[in-house]
Amino acid sequence: MKRDKRAMRQGAGFIQDELARIEAEIASLGQSLGSTASSEARAALSSIRERLDRIAGSAGGMTRAGVDAVEETIEDNPFTSLAIAFGIGVAVALLIRRW
Repeated sequence: MKRDKRAMRQGAGFIQDELARIEAEIASLGQSLGSTASSEARAALSSIRERLDRIAGSAGGMTRAGVDAVEETIEDNPFTSLAIAFGIGVAVALLIRRW
């Protein structure tokens, strides 16, 4: 399970790095848009779009990994999971009751 968490952290780091690179590309694209030909701007936007698609795919994979990790934890500790769920239910009920 620690390995899954480490993989999710590494995946999150990868996504943050990609987003930082995309941000830098967008900034440079904005600066050079006035002086660059529209075909170059389209190519840069296409590159950014492809990276965003890859990031979305990575995020989907990380989400699946996170769900799998939660399921595994619940299966490994069913009574603890029930106690936590019960506690959350009581807390929500108290909040709703006061509202």
